Amino acid sequence: MGYPVTLVSDAHTSAGNAVLTPRLVIEHHNATLTNIASFGPRVLAVASADLQISA
Repeated sequence: MGYPVTLVSDAHTSAGNAVLTPRLVIEHHNATLTNIASFGPRVLAVASADLQISA
């Protein structure tokens, strides 16, 4: 629908698995989600300390 998306890059997690540690899962999500452009605007990854929320 064209809405901008902000991913708080250090505020999500996932349990690791036999192959990837939780840190690698987070890094993978941050890298892949910010590079998907087929559904509209790209996802912007922002650290929680840098997040600015406006009304």
